[in-house]
Amino acid sequence: MNRKQNWMMIALFFIILIILLGYSRFNRDESGEKDIFLAEYNFAISLPEGWKELADTNFDLQLTNGKAYLSVFVYFKNELAEYQSPLDVHEEHIEELFSGRENVRKLKEENIKELPDKEIYSVLYSAEYKGVENYYYCNLLDFKEGSDIFSWIVITTLPSYFEENNTLLDEIIETVKWKK
Repeated sequence: MNRKQNWMMIALFFIILIILLGYSRFNRDESGEKDIFLAEYNFAISLPEGWKELADTNFDLQLTNGKAYLSVFVYFKNELAEYQSPLDVHEEHIEELFSGRENVRKLKEENIKELPDKEIYSVLYSAEYKGVENYYYCNLLDFKEGSDIFSWIVITTLPSYFEENNTLLDEIIETVKWKK
């Protein structure tokens, strides 16, 4: 190879390298995350690509990716009864949810995760609905720093999907924010 061919090979190598680096950076920046904001509550959640909002539900927000349902209730703290706490609401939702289910089992004891902006109380149940076993991942998000809201979120899915994606589901719950 002569000198001109060497320079052409080096230039071609750098062009290919730049294209590959640019392509991988583009994919990283285009994560496909979807942000949803409920203005009434200053409540925000980020979801991976593929989640769709459902209309006409009994929830403040309900989403699905076709394999799991994420259902959200948001409450103002000043609307609680005098001696009622967000934890009481968490317990009431769990009782109500499982009153219409069979073979209810608590799979994991309640876990409390302390984050800078919120506390997350999570508990996992298994129950049958219309003869099909589902997992119910119940989460209370109690926001800090003068927040006037809290949220109760349940993720409903088949056991196999939860087992394969429980880390992702935790990450989704952790994205929930109260915007001042």
